[in-house]
Amino acid sequence: MTVLPGEQANPDLGDLIDSPRPTLKSLNLRMLFVTLPLAILSFSVFWGGVQGILLPLQVQGIDRVGQNGSLALIVGIGAIASMVAAPIAGTVTDRTRSRLGGRAPG
Repeated sequence: MTVLPGEQANPDLGDLIDSPRPTLKSLNLRMLFVTLPLAILSFSVFWGGVQGILLPLQVQGIDRVGQNGSLALIVGIGAIASMVAAPIAGTVTDRTRSRLGGRAPG
């Protein structure tokens, strides 16, 4: 970046323009792109098994006659609770400051 006589250089902007873009190799993120999808897949399989197999078996053990309605009620209440709790938890963590640092954007 060149500065004409009489102009002031913006050191923050100049550093961004002149510096090369970091690569995945320089940031050591290659392993993340391998392990993150595997971790997400394993959690999805685990919780899918809980919701798809174990929860219906528990409902069947409690209420054999009305098991379909009971399961629908449980899953519906869980979905509504997660829709309400997720934004509240996000707001609380955004405003929380700890010794490890806050979770604030920017």
